[in-house]
Amino acid sequence: MAKQNYHEFITSRNPLYTKYYDDWQLAVRSYYGGQTYRDGKYLKAYASDYSTGAETINTYDLDSEGNTIGIRKAVARNVNTPEEANSGVDLSNYYQEKLANVPVFPYTRLYISEYNAMLFRVPPQRTLPDTPEVKAFLNNSDGDQNSLNEFMSQVDTFTSAMGVVWVSCIKPTDSQYPKWRMHKPTDVTNWSYKYTTSGDLVLDKIVIRIAEDYNAEIYQVITDDYIDTIFVAVDPDEDIMVPEGAEYIEGDDDYDGYHRIRQPNELGTASIVRPVYQSTPIVQGIGHTPIFDIAQIQRSVYSLAGEQYSAVSYGLHGVNVVDEETFNRNGSSVGAEPGSLVIVGNSLDGQPNYTYEFATPDLSSLSEIRTIMDQQIDKMNQVAMIRSEDLIKASRSGVQIEMYDSKLEAFIRKKATSLENAEYNLWNVWFAWMDQATPEDFHELLKPHSRYSVISLSEYQDPLTHAAIISAKFQNSNNAHTLLAHMLDIWLETSKPISPQSLWIPVPLSKHRRRDRGYNQSELILKYSTQIPRENIISNVLIRCRDTAPQSTLNRDARSENIKGAFTVSDESGEMLKEQKIVIFDDIVTTGATMNEARATLAPHSPASITCIALAH
Repeated sequence: MAKQNYHEFITSRNPLYTKYYDDWQLAVRSYYGGQTYRDGKYLKAYASDYSTGAETINTYDLDSEGNTIGIRKAVARNVNTPEEANSGVDLSNYYQEKLANVPVFPYTRLYISEYNAMLFRVPPQRTLPDTPEVKAFLNNSDGDQNSLNEFMSQVDTFTSAMGVVWVSCIKPTDSQYPKWRMHKPTDVTNWSYKYTTSGDLVLDKIVIRIAEDYNAEIYQVITDDYIDTIFVAVDPDEDIMVPEGAEYIEGDDDYDGYHRIRQPNELGTASIVRPVYQSTPIVQGIGHTPIFDIAQIQRSVYSLAGEQYSAVSYGLHGVNVVDEETFNRNGSSVGAEPGSLVIVGNSLDGQPNYTYEFATPDLSSLSEIRTIMDQQIDKMNQVAMIRSEDLIKASRSGVQIEMYDSKLEAFIRKKATSLENAEYNLWNVWFAWMDQATPEDFHELLKPHSRYSVISLSEYQDPLTHAAIISAKFQNSNNAHTLLAHMLDIWLETSKPISPQSLWIPVPLSKHRRRDRGYNQSELILKYSTQIPRENIISNVLIRCRDTAPQSTLNRDARSENIKGAFTVSDESGEMLKEQKIVIFDDIVTTGATMNEARATLAPHSPASITCIALAH
């Protein structure tokens, strides 16, 4: 890269970075809340906010006879600690007062925490090579003493907030193994892609801001050929501290000089840095997340809270209306506090000839603001796919609640798939740094979020699928069994993801429910299949050892507790599972709790793999 082009690439910003920067900042500030959010100054500002002084409290110095000899004014501000109260803050106008006192409700953090808790409620499990380097990496993946699970949880948190993060996999010269580092999109200032001769789109080069302080910014520039660390002085006339061995690159009339440490890129590809998306990328380097919309609504709620504060401030702290003559009679200072002495002119015909009243605005708008805020919060719940108490109370049949659960579970499954694919690609880079081949079947073995890896063939809300499953489950309809089996056969014929030798295990019913119903619809659907050999359908291995409440009547957390410990493996059947490829099959999946429990019950018997398939979700 030519010297001039190299410097331009470092100092310029990708147009997409400029376009999405404000959205990223709003999303991440909304997640952090508190002072970080206030620093964004997202409250509406009116001209009067800047011309109106902050709220003041008057205190008076009195002499021994009770006469006022001095007045002190203090700004009112809510603080959390005595140290803050004693420090003193200059709130120069009413807008500063609003920023200091209007509470921030961190809805975005609550939603992201809920998503993250669902994904990491059960610690991720991985089947990895048993080497000292792998063990060390699992315990300290990023050089900051974060385990791999902790690191991936952070990646999930910020992909939820910002739609994308970048993760680099680089082996430091003094390390025994490569480290992964997460970079927020606000720190990835420039990047470009290129097509290979085989037509693949790959990362060409990238600039990452890795540190900044009051006098210097530090960037990492990664290309196919080298990994540069760049030290740029904020003030070109000031000297900055740089590591020993850094070379100084002279500037010219067009740009300032900088220090650089260059090391060769031993892997020969810039793809040692990879984007991790929340789900599907909008374009390369830009991901979508519902948090973009949620953060905008949260900002609206925050602004409405500011309007409430203003209404209360002006409504409860009115103004004193006094005529000019009375004002002048009292030395241009008329008190409004109880017990104030006000000199007025003589009355005429018994009628006051002065104006002295305490005027306050109408507060009826407060209820209207509160109504709008409630509507906005309900809208956030809808966008976030989180059930509200009002929704639960309003739903009579439970269908609407189940729809919310199904959408949210599908959303979480997409997040799990995205994280698994990203982790697999990063492991490939990790093994390349170690000069090792990626183990065979590693993609199948690496399933940290396998409880969400349920293959679903349709949506339960599809009218035909819904009607067929109801008929198969409750009416023992041969036509419905045939139709659903045909759906499964088409998928097996076109996708071919399942080995013909796999053992198919239908999710069992309890003895009580099997006796009342007379059949297991999942087992019958498999037997109607033309693609699955009858001898590969194993219905006596996984046993439901106790009755449970119907899952459809419970919420997400209750379903997990309800199904816990509900399955066992018959003593004589455990050995037959060893080294076998297993498929667990059910007609419908909602939260995945039943599939997860079935998988956990079979896993200790050392099958080669376990795949979960449901007809609908």
